[in-house]
Amino acid sequence: MLLFIKSNRGTALSIDVEPSATVGQVLEEIRAEEAFKDQEIDAAKLLFKEKELHPDRTLEYYGVEDCSVLKIARS
Repeated sequence: MLLFIKSNRGTALSIDVEPSATVGQVLEEIRAEEAFKDQEIDAAKLLFKEKELHPDRTLEYYGVEDCSVLKIARS
């Protein structure tokens, strides 16, 4: 499924992941993207509908669907 990732700095990214992917796996994929290389996201967290997502849970668990927007924020 396609996800849109937005940061506080206005950086945007789209990634393709499986619904069974964990939030931690999504964070790893974001860290690998060139657009986020200059941002401090090692201690970042993902938010969906203003709720912080736990790295060990899956996207399915949180009801994240195709074309959802996730926000990345520094912890």
